[in-house]
Amino acid sequence: MPQDKRRVYRQAMLAERRRLQKALELIEAGQPIPEGEHPLDRDGQPMTADQMRARIADLERQLHLRPQQQTS
Repeated sequence: MPQDKRRVYRQAMLAERRRLQKALELIEAGQPIPEGEHPLDRDGQPMTADQMRARIADLERQLHLRPQQQTS
């Protein structure tokens, strides 16, 4: 049972990371984020690009993933 909880929690974190990464890519490309898909912070305010990058880095640290390479 604990392994199932860990797997579900990990899947939720991976899904959040994918959602944030997609939103960040749209912002960096200068495209609008579709209505209702803009990530929100704990206060319910839209996240800035810097906040998204910080959250992605935090999720990668928690998931023991290698950080994404910046292609700038």
